[in-house]
Amino acid sequence: MSIPNSDTSRKRTTMNFVFSALALMSLSFICAQPGAAESASALSALGSAGDMNISAPVPPAPQAAQSGEAQGDLFLWNEYLSRNFGGGAAREEFRAEKGISAAAVESVDLGRILNSSFKSGLTFRTSGNTVHISGAEALNCQDNGSCSSNDKYFLVFTTEKGQTLFVRAKDIANALFMSGSKKLAFPGDSETYTVKLDVTLTNPGASKLRIEGTGRRAIVFSLDDLTSALVKKGYPLKSGARHNLFYNTGIVQDPSGNGRFSKEKVLIFSPRGKDPNQIIRASQIGASGVLLPGVEKNLGFRIVAETLEIYKI
Repeated sequence: MSIPNSDTSRKRTTMNFVFSALALMSLSFICAQPGAAESASALSALGSAGDMNISAPVPPAPQAAQSGEAQGDLFLWNEYLSRNFGGGAAREEFRAEKGISAAAVESVDLGRILNSSFKSGLTFRTSGNTVHISGAEALNCQDNGSCSSNDKYFLVFTTEKGQTLFVRAKDIANALFMSGSKKLAFPGDSETYTVKLDVTLTNPGASKLRIEGTGRRAIVFSLDDLTSALVKKGYPLKSGARHNLFYNTGIVQDPSGNGRFSKEKVLIFSPRGKDPNQIIRASQIGASGVLLPGVEKNLGFRIVAETLEIYKI
């Protein structure tokens, strides 16, 4: 997923934290300080070697304070990505007898809204294409194990010709990993493009995504611009607590971190407020009905053919 920040001290703070994080965490978004037991074990091993007696280094107080500030900044960044591009798994409960018989209070043709957020309206022109820019969270980790959700975020580039390119956000977030940029080449275009994300940890929404072609700047926009464009693509549900609904083809990543579309479809319930998004795979919802208490306490959901039906319970 250079820090354009007017506060010089904060720049130095953030960069110090980044280099420390790279060394200690092998490119993880989560900073963990060594525990007391681990430190004692390491010092014991040094003492038993008989070479020297080394006492544990104590960082100066200002450095410790800076590290705390940087962790706080990183929390803001992680929170922003999770709120605007990710979501938690919706917990489902089954009550088939009610779901089959209850009359629908709202119906949504899912086919009409499929992947609408990938055509965000935030675009740039290539020599032979219009390219839409979007963002989404992959369904899996790079190694199919456990990972921070921040390792799952992708930028999605969709052309008017139906081509799709995926760029993992952490690979271009140069303030966090110093990787800086990635090349884009769209099929049928002679020109290549460079994409990079200049992260502002203290104000994540102001972070700038820059896409440049040969000798020209294709587009520059903030993450707030992208999130605003995506919000407008949600289908506004009328029933219940008022969510925007997204119905997308799921994204998965291979062991090298390359993204691709999966065979899964996902429903994303995005509250019109500050609550987190909730995501469920369409395959988990059947015609018999399912309850999503974290989404709506008094409503059930069922999918018949390609229609989502919402009913009272």
